[in-house]
Amino acid sequence: MSMLNQSLCWAVLAPVSAAELQQAIVSEWNQRFPHVRVDPPPWHVVRGGGDYNALVCDSPGNEGTDRPFAETLSRLAAGKKVYTLWFDLDRQSIFEWMNGDEVSYQERDPFDLAASLGFEVRRPAGPRQARTAVVVEGASVADVLAALGETADEPWLHIAQGFIGVVVTADDGLLGSVPWVIAEALPRATVYYLQRRADPGEFTVLMLRGSEQLGWLQLPTLADSSTLSDIKGATTPDEICAVLGLPPNSLAAG
Repeated sequence: MSMLNQSLCWAVLAPVSAAELQQAIVSEWNQRFPHVRVDPPPWHVVRGGGDYNALVCDSPGNEGTDRPFAETLSRLAAGKKVYTLWFDLDRQSIFEWMNGDEVSYQERDPFDLAASLGFEVRRPAGPRQARTAVVVEGASVADVLAALGETADEPWLHIAQGFIGVVVTADDGLLGSVPWVIAEALPRATVYYLQRRADPGEFTVLMLRGSEQLGWLQLPTLADSSTLSDIKGATTPDEICAVLGLPPNSLAAG
C-alpha cells in the first residue's frame, strides 16, 4: 500500500499510468504559467499498488484546484471512475468523476476509500477551524438562487446582496462544493472563494469563472502557494474581506 503525505490537501485517484498523471501536471502548469519560471508545480504523482495512481497536492487551502485534473483524467480513463478526495477534517469530501463530468459528491470520510484503492493516508490530529465565504461578482441574488437550485433552500446557507456582488455564507462556515456549483452555472460571473483558518493561521482566496480557475492567493505566502499577488489591490486578509464587501466577522474563526 502506498503512503500519502500526512498533510495532504487533496488527491485525484485515477486508473491511468503515472506517466499520464505527470503529463497532466505539465500541461496544467504550462497553461497557467506559459512564460519562463523556476518554481516546480505544487502537485506530484504517487504510484499505487493496483489499478489506481494518485496526483496529490499537500498545500493547505487549495481544495478546488483538483477539478481541472479530475475532469481531464476522467476523460482519459473513459468509462472508469476517477475520484477526488479532500482530506481536511473540516471539509472531508469525495467527488466521483466519469468521462469528464462530476457524477457524485458526498461530504464523508475519504480515508477508507483511499485505502480501498491502495493508498494509506494518516489522519490529521483534529479539525483546523475553517471558515469560508463566497462573493459572486457579476450576478444577482436571483441568479445565485437559480444556480444553487434546491441547495439554496437549505437553512444553513445564507445568500445576500453585498456591495460588489452576492455574498454566500454558511452557519458552520463550510460551503463544500457551493463555489464550484455557482461558478459553473454562471460562467460570466467571477466567484471569489475565501477560506480562513485559525489553526494554523491561513487565508486563501480562489478565483473562479465558469470551469476555469483564474488564480489563487494564499497568506502567509509560501513557496508555490500563490498565483496572485493581490485581490483588487488588497494584500491582507482584512483588506481583502473589506474590498470584497464581506460583513465584519463573517470569516472569524468558529
